[in-house]
Amino acid sequence: LDPYTISDSDAGFVIAAAQEFKGEALLEFLNAVRSVDRARVQAMLEEIASMKGAETMLPDLRAIATEVTRRVQEHSDKRPWFLGYQRAACLREALSRHGVHDPNSPSCNVPEMATWFGASPGMYKAEKNLVGMRALRRDVDNDIHIAIRKNNPGENSDQRFTFARAVGDAICFPNGGSASVNELESACRQATGRAFAAEFLAPLATIKNMSDSGMQVYEIAKCLHVRPEVVGRQFENADRIREAQRTAG
Repeated sequence: LDPYTISDSDAGFVIAAAQEFKGEALLEFLNAVRSVDRARVQAMLEEIASMKGAETMLPDLRAIATEVTRRVQEHSDKRPWFLGYQRAACLREALSRHGVHDPNSPSCNVPEMATWFGASPGMYKAEKNLVGMRALRRDVDNDIHIAIRKNNPGENSDQRFTFARAVGDAICFPNGGSASVNELESACRQATGRAFAAEFLAPLATIKNMSDSGMQVYEIAKCLHVRPEVVGRQFENADRIREAQRTAG
């Protein structure tokens, strides 16, 4: 949007969005919804503003993010995916200490994943009328909320990956405020979240061991409840994942 030619309606839309998103997250949001009907986006922003209840809240995520941040420091000279790979591995270790031993169990859906971060069983009902994005991470006071687009296309594996991307945003940008999980390819927070979700749900060490035992990519993906493309990208990015994990801490 050109600030010198922007219409009053567009200016009002940007101001409304800026009430929820700040800085880089605002730019990513505006890019993600630029082709979506403004009325639908405006209605969504109003719904987001009321998203404060237990059905989207992950009460323990803030403390877990603080723990992971303390253990894995950010490197300002590294690419976005670098931090995602590092903190995903650290989160798996942290969850293991908290009694979550198998994030890839067959019964593991998004509501169950939410319980790892303090949501009460049966209380987490995160589907919202989101447009232009797959999920939303929202900070309310000191609590982190995550909502997922209602009728998100795809199977449970897609929902799990989307949820992991949103968790990854909270873990990698703990002070970053509200953010969208969307389809932008090169945006910093989106790239970080994708790297985080891939290493969290399909760790390189795990898929390498499975491959070495003779399993094919589609078999590994089925076993870990992710798409085969996720496993394939993990193998493609093996060198950068190893580099990130060597320098963690």
